[in-house]
Amino acid sequence: MTNIEIAKNYIKAVQSGDQATLGNLISPMVVWHQPGNNQFSGVKNGIAAFGAMFGAMMAASGGTFAITQA
Repeated sequence: MTNIEIAKNYIKAVQSGDQATLGNLISPMVVWHQPGNNQFSGVKNGIAAFGAMFGAMMAASGGTFAITQA
């Protein structure tokens, strides 16, 4: 699977709430670079740090966090 295919599958999984696919797409050794200058910004090392960031995004949005087309 190419990086583009992985990214597309990740976006689809987030959009549909498919946690199983997300779990299969993200390596336990993920290094995630979250852009911006806010509480979620920075480098997240490992699945635990990524999961904590993603969970905090969901909590901050009241469960409405979504990736949509603009």
